Amino acid sequence: MATMLIDGQTVAAQTGKTIEVRNPANGEVVDTIPKGSASEVDAAVEAAAKALPAWASLSGTKRAAFMHAAAVKVKAAVPEIAKLLGKPSKAKPRSKKPGFAAKDG
Repeated sequence: MATMLIDGQTVAAQTGKTIEVRNPANGEVVDTIPKGSASEVDAAVEAAAKALPAWASLSGTKRAAFMHAAAVKVKAAVPEIAKLLGKPSKAKPRSKKPGFAAKDG
């Protein structure tokens, strides 16, 4: 069953419903996600607001370290994500487009 994370807890949607996630290249269903209720959205927003002071009190260096660690995990998952999404897009990454300067790394 598809779950979501609200206030540090993994929960199923109260509605018991899910939404299909489709590969934009071919329309194939690759997964499902929970279809949360309005009260679950409210609970997630409340949890985020409650967490904000602790996050804001961290130094920029510490926040950057957390964000970098998250980016490393996302990058490690790229092969799995690519398999789920099927054939690669023909669109050029923004960093490869003329006039766009981006810092890699």
